[in-house]
Amino acid sequence: MLNGTEFDTSYDDNKPLELKVGVGQVIRGWDEGLQLMKEGEKGRLFVPAYLAYEGQNRGTIPPYSVLVFEMHIVDIK
Repeated sequence: MLNGTEFDTSYDDNKPLELKVGVGQVIRGWDEGLQLMKEGEKGRLFVPAYLAYEGQNRGTIPPYSVLVFEMHIVDIK
């Protein structure tokens, strides 16, 4: 989150997260942001609440939170 609180990570698994982009499998911010990235690219994705969980309470993620993701696109298929 913006305050530095980490709520999830795939780095600890030492295995890339595999997902389909653009089919509603992930939050809208990922669907939009990941399509702008290229294979091998690293970046930080800032996702406003309206592209994440809006007013929903998601466990450790408070409603209306801006989320920050460190991304590394390993492979695109």
